[in-house]
Amino acid sequence: MHYILPIRISTFLAPHVRDSLQAALRGFTLKGGVGQFHADNFGTSRFGVPVSNEIALQDGGVYQAFSNRYSIYWTPREGAHSVKFSGALGQAYKNAGYERTSGYPHMEETSIPGGAMQKFRDANGQVSAFYWSPAFGAYKVWEGGAIGSRFTRDGGTATYGFPTENETAFENGTRQVFNLNGKETRMYWAPNTGVHGMNGNGSIFKKWVSLGHAPNMGFPVTEEISAGNGGAVQYTRTADNREFGFFWLASTGTHVMNSKGALYYHFTNNGYTSTFGYPVEDEHMETDGRIHVKFSKGQELTWSASEGVRVH
Repeated sequence: MHYILPIRISTFLAPHVRDSLQAALRGFTLKGGVGQFHADNFGTSRFGVPVSNEIALQDGGVYQAFSNRYSIYWTPREGAHSVKFSGALGQAYKNAGYERTSGYPHMEETSIPGGAMQKFRDANGQVSAFYWSPAFGAYKVWEGGAIGSRFTRDGGTATYGFPTENETAFENGTRQVFNLNGKETRMYWAPNTGVHGMNGNGSIFKKWVSLGHAPNMGFPVTEEISAGNGGAVQYTRTADNREFGFFWLASTGTHVMNSKGALYYHFTNNGYTSTFGYPVEDEHMETDGRIHVKFSKGQELTWSASEGVRVH
C-alpha cells in the first residue's frame, strides 16, 4: 500500500506542486518563468508533462518541451509564452528556423476572424507574425520588411486577407501574395520602387504578366489609381528605370504606354483621358518607322525623330 499512497496523496496537492512532482518522477524539473507559466495556464491538462529539462538558447532564452507537443519559451525580454508544435503555426515557426530567424514568442497563439495568428520578436525588436487560415495554411509575415510593414500598417488580414505564401525573392525584389474572400493582392518590393500592390484578379495584372512581368516591365511604382471616366492606371518601373503606364477601361481593356516617352507627355499635357480617352492599343512602332498609339475618342498620336509628335 505504501507504493500507491503517494499517487493518492498527489491528487490532493496544488496543481503546480503536483506537476512538479510528476516532472521530478520522470527526472525533469519545472522551475522559474517556464514553471510558473506552466502552472498558471492549466498545467498538465494543457501542456502535458515535461519531456526535457530547460534548454538554453540564444539571447538568454530557454525552452522546455512537453508531452502534448507544446514548448514553453522564456526570455528576459518577452517573459514566457508557449508554442503549439502540433498545430500549423508551430510547424510554420519550426520550418522558418525557430528563434534563430523569427525570435521568441511575443504572445500566445490567438484566434482571429478567419483563422489564427501568433507573433514572435527577435533581439533587435523585429516582429514576425505567423498567420493561419484553413484555406491557405500557415505563412510568415515579416513586419520589419517593407511588405510586412505595409500589410500590418494597412490593417492586416482585415484589409488584405491571409498570406498564401511566405515573402519570396522575385527578380530584383520580393513578392508576397494575400487573399481576402477571393480577392488577391500581390505585393511587390524592389529597391527602386518601394512596395506596391497589384490586383491579382485584375486586367492590369494579367496584361503585365502577358508582357513578361518584372523582367520586361518592372515592378509597380504606384497602386492602381483613377485616370478618370471610370478607368484606372498603374505605373511600373524596371531595374534600369524605364517606366510604363498600364491604362484600363472596361470598354477598351488594358493597354500600355511608355510613360517617359513623347507620346505619353503629349497625352498627359493636352487633356489626358478627357481629351483622348484611353489607349485602345499598346504603344508600338510600325513599318513606317513611327511610334503609334490610338485612343478611344478617335485620335491617333505618332512620333518620329524627324517629325516629333503628330495628332491624326
